[in-house]
Amino acid sequence: SYELRKRKDGRDAFFRSIVECEWEFSGVKGGCMDHLAIVYGRPGCVVSLDCRDEKVDAHISTDATFVLLDTRVKHDLENSPYTDRRLACERCAKELQVASLREVADEGVTK
Repeated sequence: SYELRKRKDGRDAFFRSIVECEWEFSGVKGGCMDHLAIVYGRPGCVVSLDCRDEKVDAHISTDATFVLLDTRVKHDLENSPYTDRRLACERCAKELQVASLREVADEGVTK
């Protein structure tokens, strides 16, 4: 396990720069999972990111099978409701006075 901010090999800065470059180029503050896989992925490992504290874990996986599918679906975040959903989640978290909706318990939440 390691935190992005504490890495010394330059991958954390590269990771941040490609994510921010895509945001600026596309005009959409999208996710970072593709970038994470490219920068931190290694053969035989599963990479996970905790977005709350930016902790990255690489787990060696010998007992799992993964199936990758190319659906050939073109993703167009600029013209999708992704940005609206993201902004709505950020507004709700601010209203609830939490850093992210992940901190809100399911109990007592109504539509």
